[in-house]
Amino acid sequence: MDANRSSPEMALLHQCSGLDQPACKWRNIVAMLLTLCWFIAAPLTKAAGPEATNQRSSIIPILDAGEPLWRLSGLVLPTQQSLDIDFREVQLYANGSALLRPTADGFERLPRESLRVFVGESPVSAEGIAVLIRREDGRLQGSWEDAGLRYELEMLAADNQLSATERSVPPIPGNPFEGDEIRIEVDPATRMAKPRPVNQELPFDLSAVRQSAKQLRSGQSAALMGGVDGVPAIYRIDLPAGAKGFRTAISATAGDADLYVIDADDPAGNTFLCAPLLSGSEESCVVRELNSSRQYLLAVHTASQYGSLSLDFSTVSNLNPDQLYGATIALDTDYEMVQALGSVGDVQAYFASLFAYLNVTYESEISTRLLIGDQIIPQSDADDVYESWTSCGDRIVEVQSRYGGNASIERSLLAHFSPSGGNCGVAYTPD
Repeated sequence: MDANRSSPEMALLHQCSGLDQPACKWRNIVAMLLTLCWFIAAPLTKAAGPEATNQRSSIIPILDAGEPLWRLSGLVLPTQQSLDIDFREVQLYANGSALLRPTADGFERLPRESLRVFVGESPVSAEGIAVLIRREDGRLQGSWEDAGLRYELEMLAADNQLSATERSVPPIPGNPFEGDEIRIEVDPATRMAKPRPVNQELPFDLSAVRQSAKQLRSGQSAALMGGVDGVPAIYRIDLPAGAKGFRTAISATAGDADLYVIDADDPAGNTFLCAPLLSGSEESCVVRELNSSRQYLLAVHTASQYGSLSLDFSTVSNLNPDQLYGATIALDTDYEMVQALGSVGDVQAYFASLFAYLNVTYESEISTRLLIGDQIIPQSDADDVYESWTSCGDRIVEVQSRYGGNASIERSLLAHFSPSGGNCGVAYTPD
């Protein structure tokens, strides 16, 4: 699909609780993005890289060598938990993207700050996500987020190691989404993934229930009324011609259920291909390397109990295992954003961290990578063309008036950010 094709004019806004809740601004944009995508190559396999201890003398030589894959060992959190994190470098910028300075006649194109962006995960936490950015001045900054807790990562020029500090998110008065975004206090011991079984062995006898498997078709959901320790619920899926993979997920508000994906071609039938094995009943698997029969079994099992639960299954079409959809997004701000974060460079680093974080979910769940296009960031108050904040609606009108019919900016979608007025985010597709 052509990334630069015209589309109907559209603007969306969403109020969010602060800059530290990045995904919230994007809840209403997913459907729009899927109409603005093209194909990009993306390696999906993981490989081992060099290992660095948490010392400047160990980390910096690896980064200077341009290594795209590396492991950081011994990062100590404020809870005294020690983490090993496997990092991989991600490419976030569209070709030709630049930093744009607003002028009276339009925009002055400037070179953007050259950032190296890494996304990481830890073997001890299936839910944890790390983002690490190397700035042009040598600073390292980023975050580690795991099940509602967020730690800021930083190594300044004078620091000997990467530090992790807990950062709380200040509440915003009148935030209508506050109830959805409260981070519940959780015992750190309960946030860990469960122990992985040896050789990925199933915790139940599949042969006893295999013949009772029910058929589940792509796009369907199965409603389970609940379960207890014992016999698993089994479903069979057959992938249609043209499908390049599939995604399955379970969701429940109570209990502890586990999702298992099983290769129906496996003659032994006692191992699984995918099982997140998380606490609670929110789990998902994506399978993109298919077997010859294109048949799989899905199992929902518990060692304790769970309540009403939904099991979902959908296919991934059109993409090969080494491809993703891509969507280029131009980013626009007012000067209040620069003042809130500290500098134009800090705004660029924030955007890079935001997109790296979002892409972990977008790539795994909808096979889409968001790319940063041009970034329009005022370098002074005099560069800021926006009026003082009055309302989200007025700001949408300003964005439409400024960018309607403007084809000079590298983007298929434009997103406007401002920390003013309740953190209103505007997504806009000019005609």
